[in-house]
Amino acid sequence: MNCGSDNSFFDFDEAIHYSIKPEDERSFISSKDETKKQEFYHIFYGVYKYPSSIKDKELIKNLEKFYSIQRKIPNHNIQKLDSIFSQRSYNDTDGEYACEPAYRDIIIFKKSGRIVGLAKICFQCEMHYILGSKIETKHFGQAGEYQALQKIL
Repeated sequence: MNCGSDNSFFDFDEAIHYSIKPEDERSFISSKDETKKQEFYHIFYGVYKYPSSIKDKELIKNLEKFYSIQRKIPNHNIQKLDSIFSQRSYNDTDGEYACEPAYRDIIIFKKSGRIVGLAKICFQCEMHYILGSKIETKHFGQAGEYQALQKIL
């Protein structure tokens, strides 16, 4: 497995996909526990730039607390994932978004067991929040990456 080329966002050898069940999402949003609700909002909604660092010691604990579906991306899909999370030629335009992203899918990228990157994905409005990338990621999604990613996940 040869991930981490010059165009790759991350140098990784493992990826974990976290996702949330719709019923869990509704439960956290309507929770009477304001502290728990705010913790969830920080992870789930795009207005919050959480985490601010991939070194956040609470990150995995918080993901496991709110995202009940967790699975390791199979090794045979790691190369495809590396290709999706790579820099390519894009139009130099910023998209217009009509919604606030709700990050129902989060991928943690690891190298030798250590977190090296994170991608929070909103497939509904095709927005992302990526941390730990070696290169610029603002144009991610303009070349069909969301569709390719959905096929893997």
